[in-house]
Amino acid sequence: TYLVSTTCFISKWHVAAMYDSDPTEVWGEETRGSEALAVLGQIAVSMCACMYLPIRSHILKTVPTCCILAHIGILAFVGSPFQGAALRFAPTVAFICYMQYAGARRHEVHLRERWRAVRRVEEQDTELEQNASIARALQSMVGTSSEVVLMLGPSMEVMFQDRVHE
Repeated sequence: TYLVSTTCFISKWHVAAMYDSDPTEVWGEETRGSEALAVLGQIAVSMCACMYLPIRSHILKTVPTCCILAHIGILAFVGSPFQGAALRFAPTVAFICYMQYAGARRHEVHLRERWRAVRRVEEQDTELEQNASIARALQSMVGTSSEVVLMLGPSMEVMFQDRVHE
């Protein structure tokens, strides 16, 4: 959240305007375009956090929220070189940040479903192995007291036949 909050200081225009200076005199060049760089920086940092950091989504929502608040805060306290465009930037940034969070949330849901499915399969494999070992034990036990061991399937067909004492 610190990185997202401080990316608004990438803009040369905002830094000069915070000190009530003319940005063109301070930097010796036109700096109005640096606001777009700051907005893109905030969005990029927020997007990378949403996509690549393994943080639970209920905690992760602070990153896009800080991005929105930092953008609105810098517009409220310092302003923008493009006063008309600033009002259009804020909802756009908010929408992009919301979509980042929604994507991260959806990804987390899919990961949890996959984890549950893998865990369920592992439990079923363990249960099948236990049942197979019980079947083998019963087979060997019955085989010691009988001459012929038959294994019947669900439709009462002979699946396995073993002549023990031949």
